[in-house]
Amino acid sequence: MLWSRTALSKALSSTDLKQLYYRDKKPFIEKGNVSLSHCSKGVAAVYSANLEVGIDIETKRSQILRIAPKFTTKEETALISTNEADALQCVWGIKESLFKLYGHGDVDFKKHLTITSFHWNEEQLNGWGTAWINATCEDRPLPLQCLVQ
Repeated sequence: MLWSRTALSKALSSTDLKQLYYRDKKPFIEKGNVSLSHCSKGVAAVYSANLEVGIDIETKRSQILRIAPKFTTKEETALISTNEADALQCVWGIKESLFKLYGHGDVDFKKHLTITSFHWNEEQLNGWGTAWINATCEDRPLPLQCLVQ
C-alpha cells in the first residue's frame, strides 16, 4: 500500500495525503475521491476532485479462462471477439474498477456488474467498456453506470 500512496502523492499534497483514511476497505479523502490498486508488477492510483473513481491493475491470470464463467454472463462473453484470455482479463479489470467505484460490499460480479459495451484493441492488448452496477444498497441511488478504460 505504500507504493499506492506514493503514486497518489503525485496528485495530492502531503497534507491531503495524510488525511487519507479507509471506510469499509475503500480509501477516502475529504477533498475528492481516490482509488488505489496494486499487483506484483506495479501500482496505480487515481484522484478526482469531482468524480467518483475506481481503478484496477492486474497481472495476467493463467486461470482466467477457467474462472470467467464465475464473473461473466453469456451476453458479456458474446461481446468478446478475439484473444479471449487477454480480453477476459480486461473484462475482469472493468468489473473490479466498477466495484471499487461503487465502494460497498455484497456485490456478485456476475449478477450485479454488467458490461453493456466492450471495445478491444488487439494490437495494443487493451480495451474499454461501459458497465452498470445493479446492487442493493440503501444509501446509494442505483443503477450506476460508468465508462471504464
